[in-house]
Amino acid sequence: LGLSALKGKLGSALSSFPVDVLDDPTRPEGLGSRPFDAEGRASQPVKLVDRGRLVSMLSNRSTSTMMGGQVAGQSLLVQIGGSMIPAPWPSNIVFSTGDATLDEMIEDSRRPTLYLTSNWYTRYSNYEEGSFSTIPRDGAFLVENGEVVRPVRRIRISDNIVGLFSRIEEMGKDLTQVHWWEVETPTFVPYVKFSDVRITAAPM
Repeated sequence: LGLSALKGKLGSALSSFPVDVLDDPTRPEGLGSRPFDAEGRASQPVKLVDRGRLVSMLSNRSTSTMMGGQVAGQSLLVQIGGSMIPAPWPSNIVFSTGDATLDEMIEDSRRPTLYLTSNWYTRYSNYEEGSFSTIPRDGAFLVENGEVVRPVRRIRISDNIVGLFSRIEEMGKDLTQVHWWEVETPTFVPYVKFSDVRITAAPM
């Protein structure tokens, strides 16, 4: 449908930070792991982002034929228009890690920084541009001169997902699997520090 913010960016650098992103249906502890896909092909990991560069996208038999690529067992039966059809669909998204602990990331923050533990109600205002907003929850804290000084309330992140990815400054060394009603695709991600995130006031 042409609604992805990554349209036309295959082969492009998304971030100067050397981050890797995999779709890995073979990960033993992954809640989205599957031995084969909806078209009967054996599942295998596919690198989507290699050191910040978008190198691949998910595909099934029909999309790989159109793009002249190789099929890698990435389809799932998805309900579209009242019918169940095999469509390219993620299994477990796995990010690479950095070399910092959370404490070190906080201690290294010289500028005023927000430490956010979770977020929910992420909604896109424009899928094609990647513009979204989301509300921090569970804990939001102001960090000044490397120390957590106080909690922060009633804020919202209003930014662009592609722009945010390009502003990765640091990544933690430990992965956590995230999966709940707001994160339908199991995602293994470390703590990530971004620069210049757009924060707005959330309503009461």
